[in-house]
Amino acid sequence: MQIPGVIVIMASVLFNSFAIFKDKKKLHFIALVGFMAVLSMFAAKMIFPYVVSFGQNELIEYAKTAKNKGAKLAAMGTGNRYSLIYYAESQIDFIKDFKIDNNALDKGTYVIVRNKNVKDFNNLYNYEIIKQGKKYSLYNNAIPKTKK
Repeated sequence: MQIPGVIVIMASVLFNSFAIFKDKKKLHFIALVGFMAVLSMFAAKMIFPYVVSFGQNELIEYAKTAKNKGAKLAAMGTGNRYSLIYYAESQIDFIKDFKIDNNALDKGTYVIVRNKNVKDFNNLYNYEIIKQGKKYSLYNNAIPKTKK
């Protein structure tokens, strides 16, 4: 815990104990509000990045990987994620339907697929896994499977 937080918590405890013994209701209220504000500040600092970070950090990492390799990037079933456009700094093919589309997925194209849609992707394409994350995965060389 950081020093300002400790100071505020200790001041809150002192004000509360003083307010209770002297029967000062306004001081007690102010001390409780200050204590709750500091507590919510720490909770937001620790919990909020954890909740938000899962998918977004993976998308940013995959876009940077494609940019560094100089590869074309496609995203299947992710919707329009503007972080991909921003961090890849190139044209991205947002593919909504899981159909074989030879124009969008050339050899060497990096493809981002949501993990819950991997079965559909697996049924249509042969691929090479580059990285698998918690919410999204990055694939390369997605070649359409031929029906026998």
